[in-house]
Amino acid sequence: MGYQRKALWISLAAAWVLAGCGGGGSDTEPVAPVKTIKVMGDSLADSGTFGLKFTVQGAAPTGAGSTPIWPERVASSYGATLCPRYVFTGTAFNNAAGCTNYAVGGGRINNFTAPTSPVSITKQISDAGTDGFAASDLLLIDGGGNDAADLVGAYLSASKDGGASYSAFLKTLLPPATVDAALAGGAAGMAQVGGAYMMALADKFHGAIDANALNKGAMRVAVLNMPGIDKTPRLQQLLG
Repeated sequence: MGYQRKALWISLAAAWVLAGCGGGGSDTEPVAPVKTIKVMGDSLADSGTFGLKFTVQGAAPTGAGSTPIWPERVASSYGATLCPRYVFTGTAFNNAAGCTNYAVGGGRINNFTAPTSPVSITKQISDAGTDGFAASDLLLIDGGGNDAADLVGAYLSASKDGGASYSAFLKTLLPPATVDAALAGGAAGMAQVGGAYMMALADKFHGAIDANALNKGAMRVAVLNMPGIDKTPRLQQLLG
């Protein structure tokens, strides 16, 4: 890829690490033991919103044929269990009382086509904040993989549509004047503005975590880095 993917990933990771800093309380205060795991994110963390898990192993949400995914393994290590907070009926997402895995397959930080849907990771974080946090909660948050894949797909489409899709996509987070000026700079400008988009995405993610987790009383927040999206089937097709 022409826009220095590694540097972008490092920048995004750094911003996410900063999101884990903060939270109320002094370092000398006793820390409550972890009792509840609360999860927000995408398919990598979804415990069965759509009646299945997004894994090549046992994909059933529970029981026989179910393979624990990473947040479930973390929860198990604390003697806790997880179930999907949202249950998709085919037309809508219903709320499941008492369930604390808010992650939804296909989740995006910048879910601009439906920002109030729980497919929006920022919406998940907001809902979790509304439900409330306790000192014994541990938050596990992932995201950004689908956003980055969308960016790559739009970037690669420039050879087919003259950059129209890429421009429209970038403008969902960046000022139109910034995008237009960058794209006028040719290939170098296209690469640079892709980096600017990822930085804006990191800011959006950080803002959501800060406003609706840390500032709502969350004491423990773990934010995962993105996986290598170039290894996913979606990107393998685009890059193949």
